[in-house]
Amino acid sequence: MSLLSSAKAWLSSLTAGAPMPAPMPPTLATIPSFSSRSVTILRDFFVSHDIPAETTGAWVTFPGQPYQAQMEIVSTSTAPDRVQVQLDLRFAMTTGHVLVESLVGVGADRDEAIGNAVKSLTECSLHVVQRAFFGKAEDQVTQEEWEINGLPRQLTVGNVIMRSSAPVTNSTDLWFPRLEHTIRAAPLPAGDHWVRMYYAQHLGKALEHEALLDNNSWPALKEAMRQWPWPQSADFYSVRLFLIIRDLPLAPAPIRPD
Repeated sequence: MSLLSSAKAWLSSLTAGAPMPAPMPPTLATIPSFSSRSVTILRDFFVSHDIPAETTGAWVTFPGQPYQAQMEIVSTSTAPDRVQVQLDLRFAMTTGHVLVESLVGVGADRDEAIGNAVKSLTECSLHVVQRAFFGKAEDQVTQEEWEINGLPRQLTVGNVIMRSSAPVTNSTDLWFPRLEHTIRAAPLPAGDHWVRMYYAQHLGKALEHEALLDNNSWPALKEAMRQWPWPQSADFYSVRLFLIIRDLPLAPAPIRPD
């Protein structure tokens, strides 16, 4: 069963108004429990991609792997003509760190907004996670080897996701080198890292410049991307990119104790 198909059964069981996640670095103890239905949907996604997974309480766990995952709608807002929700994916590691990916969904009603958020989660994040941490072949991501802070690293880069109310020229080839230069020059310590870049504009003015490293604001990347001359448009458009950085060579994952 696909993630989007499973979501249809999920919609009626979700509860709005859950608290926002704690700042990085959260640990498993600081993260609220999620509904069993959303955990089942997430498990089904991984299983459908040939990754053994099972539900263990509020978490999706992976036999023989030191990871756990969960997701939930954490906020809902309404306007006269639309509903907007925020869907959070949380991917926990044995270090106690938790990768948090937040996706917005918009629709005419709450069900449509949740479906939109699930679609965005699949396109933006889940394929990157499964390729980076489970090594499954994935045609929707790109893997490259870069040297960062003197260490060889493996980058798993997701698709650039653009949303717009009118056709917009894709300028990824122009701004990506600036992002790459900033990442290569960063004093990143050894270990797993994740980066999110988001830009949005309307009526020729920037609405949002977001750059996150390990869930925290990354001022160096934010400034580098702010200085890039983003195309102006009277219509709304946004650009989003998510990637994961891992050390090379990749060490065998330790067995998670039961």
